Amino acid sequence: MVATLILREQYYEVASEQTLNQALIQLGIDPGSVLAIRDGFHIQGDAFLLSGDTIRLIHVISGG
Repeated sequence: MVATLILREQYYEVASEQTLNQALIQLGIDPGSVLAIRDGFHIQGDAFLLSGDTIRLIHVISGG
């Protein structure tokens, strides 16, 4: 089963039934550098990905 993560118009297919953080780490994406949106709602890194999910990732920008 597969979930899709979208970051800057790049699509990544990852195995579902794992946490968002696990998938991000496998892709080499720092979980602290993105916000994840599923069905219009923010989800936390410990949320499990479900088959058919489409998750949009938004880079967090910070400054001083």
